Amino acid sequence: MECSAPLDFAASQTPTVLWTLNPQTKQIERSFEGTLDGVNERAQLVDRLISRMIIGDEKQRVDGLVSISSDPDAVNQYAFLAAAKTQIPVVGTGGTSLGKAAGELNCNVVGNSGGSVSTTIETKALSFAASLAGVWKLNYEPSVPRPHLHGILGACLPAFVAVVIANKLSRDLQGTHFLNWLTHGATAAAGTAAPLDISGVLPVVAAVVTASQVAQMGETAVLAGVVAGVLACGCSSSNSSSSRGGEGEGTVLLGILTGWVAGWLCRWFLVKTAKSLWVPATASSIITAGATGLIAALVGRLVFRWPCAWVSEGVKKVLVYVEAASPLVALVAESSSRGRTISVFQWLVALVVGPGIIYGSQVGIYHLLFLPLILFEMEKGQPSFLGAVDWCSLCLISGGITSATWLLPLPAYHPSSGGGDPRPLARRGAFINLMWGDFVEACYPLFQGQVFLTGVVYVSSWVSTALLLREGGRSSAYLPVVLSWWLGVEQGGREGGGGWECGVWWASVVAFGLPFVAVIVRNGWVRVMG
Repeated sequence: MECSAPLDFAASQTPTVLWTLNPQTKQIERSFEGTLDGVNERAQLVDRLISRMIIGDEKQRVDGLVSISSDPDAVNQYAFLAAAKTQIPVVGTGGTSLGKAAGELNCNVVGNSGGSVSTTIETKALSFAASLAGVWKLNYEPSVPRPHLHGILGACLPAFVAVVIANKLSRDLQGTHFLNWLTHGATAAAGTAAPLDISGVLPVVAAVVTASQVAQMGETAVLAGVVAGVLACGCSSSNSSSSRGGEGEGTVLLGILTGWVAGWLCRWFLVKTAKSLWVPATASSIITAGATGLIAALVGRLVFRWPCAWVSEGVKKVLVYVEAASPLVALVAESSSRGRTISVFQWLVALVVGPGIIYGSQVGIYHLLFLPLILFEMEKGQPSFLGAVDWCSLCLISGGITSATWLLPLPAYHPSSGGGDPRPLARRGAFINLMWGDFVEACYPLFQGQVFLTGVVYVSSWVSTALLLREGGRSSAYLPVVLSWWLGVEQGGREGGGGWECGVWWASVVAFGLPFVAVIVRNGWVRVMG
């Protein structure tokens, strides 16, 4: 029964729907719709049919009964009487109804059946199956899903972007009365508040998402992931971690591994406790969410914490190309790492990274490789070099091509236009690329197969990435252009000097401008020359 209001508060005239299983099609169908009283009357007729199936012949035999907030006194009376007569196992939730079924009707209630507090749809389904399997002496080992790293990190992307924006806003507001009030209250003295750093929540987010995807048990897995992530990774800021030398700090990798342990233990504990008569559903959920979170946190702190910190630090040293390779840059270019010229080393790195991210997005490895690297680089709540490359090489180049095509499209007779009007696609692509930093695929039909434009795209990516390396540009895609620019602006720049410096300004001009001008020139030439 599907009632439009909770059954605890439903009235006799509350709209209700009765769903039943069609034995021919094996599909759940809407069999009756009306008031709660009317549906109860129709449900009593269905209940009689179920009771006949329970005590019927071998062809229609029912081996078990699942009860969820049933009514053994009236609506479901005959099914419970038949179950008591045949002593088939009964599982379910709803302490009042199952108490009457076991105490007054002598039904064979098994497993962790009982109250429904803290249970979820997913935990109910797993516990019912495990309980029945235990009674029937069947082996029941539910498979553990195996989520991919890029799927986990992709689901964490909103939290990463939000933390990066919050930390950047905090740095820009450093020393203001508002930040002082926010961090220390109304009694804070002016200029006493350090910038907020909430990057410590990111490993916890990774643990929660991983536990949820591995266990697939709804809120129970989320709770286990929260307990495991907070206790294993903590929520300390990167400043406090750096004061300890960065050793053993909470990392996103630690959050993922801890969350995986919590998710796996969730399913294992629930199945094991469901097979016991003396562990009710509520206690089973507490053990599943609470105990598994504690055990996973212990494993994370004792086993994973130090190796993950070492691996994460190594990955970041590789990803932060300018800082990690500054001695080599100085040797090759014979200039400072922030010189006005671009070193040979930076040109070579840009040649690999910039066009590589474009090629990867076209062949399907962007989400497998580049997005995880971007998020690993952002795990301390700072904008990312690879994020800036992503924004320039994909979003802005696509924005330049689509904007130019929207303003000056090819004539319909030209082979590259496919006989159609490219402006609807170009208009949508330009808006989403520039306003939301996404839908970079909109430009692919507009330049693929054309040697000149393809060359311009890859050259623009190469040059813009080299400029990012020279300027130390950091930013992120998936944001409006103004916000991506703002993330690239730092007071004093990397060298700590005065003023404000934007490390992505010239790279963004090149990334958008070159493809835009190339498309305008090419389309204008075709229109003039025919």
